[in-house]
Amino acid sequence: MPLLKKVLTFPLLFSSFLSIFACSRAEEPQNQLQTALIDSDKISATFKRYQAKAEHCHQNPGIPSVVLTGFNRFGKPFNISGLVAMSMAKPEFWPDVVDLTRVSPEDTDLSQFAQHSELQTSEGALVKQRTLVINDKKYEVCFLYLDVQWDLAASIIVHESQLMQAQLVIMSGMNGAAHRETTWETEALNLAGMGGGFDAFGHSDPNNSPIELTNPILPDDALGQTIRLSWKAAELARLNAPLIASIAPNFSTITGVGRTSNDYVCNNVSYVVQQGLSGHHLSLASGQIQMTPPAIHGVQVGFLHYPADASEAGLADNGLALFRWNQVLAQSIDASLNHR
Repeated sequence: MPLLKKVLTFPLLFSSFLSIFACSRAEEPQNQLQTALIDSDKISATFKRYQAKAEHCHQNPGIPSVVLTGFNRFGKPFNISGLVAMSMAKPEFWPDVVDLTRVSPEDTDLSQFAQHSELQTSEGALVKQRTLVINDKKYEVCFLYLDVQWDLAASIIVHESQLMQAQLVIMSGMNGAAHRETTWETEALNLAGMGGGFDAFGHSDPNNSPIELTNPILPDDALGQTIRLSWKAAELARLNAPLIASIAPNFSTITGVGRTSNDYVCNNVSYVVQQGLSGHHLSLASGQIQMTPPAIHGVQVGFLHYPADASEAGLADNGLALFRWNQVLAQSIDASLNHR
């Protein structure tokens, strides 16, 4: 997103259209990231209230820590990313202990998948945490269900990842431009497109938007500058391809690079979280949110884009499909952190 800006006159209808098809993030120049938003005052105040809440991610000493995120609704009935994450957060749906060579949908009540109607965010997010055993190894997993809000979602993920000292952060969203491709992103791009966010009820929030139309986050950075995400994207894409194909026969699996079509909130969180957990100073919401998180050595940060068709009725409200996506996440956690 931008720095000192002009006035937004861009049509709100087009802004909402972009919101469904793009993904963006905040930026870094010389160790500073700053985004200028129309509603920076509101976002800053909301983040302060979020920090003051009682429920947050926490460490479980001696157990590898994982943060898994998905998004709330954004003008459509379903957002597969939030439903997958919060289905895995439910003990009634995803078992406490799994052997990935033998785990089966028969091990769970497939009717107990998460539904948007039961998920209520407060000050931008809902937090759930579980200890999971995957292939005989314990993992402490914190699940974040996030409102689609520029800079607020990114600030929350950085905050919770620091509290947990996460070793793995897997963020996720829906790629409206790819109906059948599951994309394991490898880069974040220094480009913020103009598109409004969405409130806690999934309604359009055009004031939650960058002030300018297509700019680098900071003018000192080259437009389109990229950073690498630190997770094992290519390895995870190959590992999970057969599982993803079992969800729908036409679903494919690819790795994604930085691209101008990915300039909305997904790219925003990817850029900010990778930079923040690498120890860069973060200046967000027109400089009203300031964070200098210490680097977490060796943390793996990545972003998973689910295909758009996965958010349609018949798949997003299908217990078997959500169980398979949970297998993808479990397999990704174990492959990333189990070094036996």
